[in-house]
Amino acid sequence: MEHNKQNISLKVAYNGAKFCGFAKQTQQNLPTIEGEIERAFKILYKCDIDITCAGRTDSGVHATDQRISFFVPGNVANEMKTNTKKFLIAINSIIDDDISISRPAFVADDFSARFNVIDRTYKYRITAGLIPPQIMKPYCWWFKNELDIDLMNSACQHIIGIHDFRSFCKSESVKDKNTTREVYSAQFYREQLFGEKIICFEICANAYLHSMIRSLVGTFTKVGNGKISSADFARILNAHERSCAGVTAPAQGLILSEVKYNESDFDYLQVCI
Repeated sequence: MEHNKQNISLKVAYNGAKFCGFAKQTQQNLPTIEGEIERAFKILYKCDIDITCAGRTDSGVHATDQRISFFVPGNVANEMKTNTKKFLIAINSIIDDDISISRPAFVADDFSARFNVIDRTYKYRITAGLIPPQIMKPYCWWFKNELDIDLMNSACQHIIGIHDFRSFCKSESVKDKNTTREVYSAQFYREQLFGEKIICFEICANAYLHSMIRSLVGTFTKVGNGKISSADFARILNAHERSCAGVTAPAQGLILSEVKYNESDFDYLQVCI
């Protein structure tokens, strides 16, 4: 890379409800996270950027710890470093209110927000039972039957390790592609948020397929309400056929919650108070 360019990294959080996913769409008028960040940098620094992200979240999916990297001209990098507080105030004033930017850092030329990731953690939240959620409604799936999380956690054990997850992704998105991924941990647990009872599914893996987590959740709920057994779930996993699995859970329950890197990769810019 030319010496007048600097590779930078940013942390991005967003409410994905009104966006058509992270990545820019061929239809230019569709709102996306990537498009909004590019627009903000164009206004602030009069420069075009080419963004790489840690995970291309789907339409309606949220994030509290998305990471991106891209190159900026040297003068822009110097300005960001000289007055980081001013940069953060300005970029967060310009960008859409449902997106926030933080943790600016200089990174090496060969750093990639996608390929330098160690693992990615997502959370999917469900409200189960007859009573609909209110405060958490935009951030969870109201599943109108009770769920047995012990049964679902038993089924979770089948996805730990290296597996072919072709049964749990959009078939057209993986034609002639590798569908093997490694899952490091996966579990359901109960939590209470804003006074509402929530079932949270948390999964950590090296990478994911398109709609993989939501397809897994939709199938785990079939285990949780007794429609299929843990052994049935294992057979679905090994069938490598999307039609065998359950529904794709709604997007609003899914959050990209953590992306892990080697912290030595980052030279964080300091905010002077």
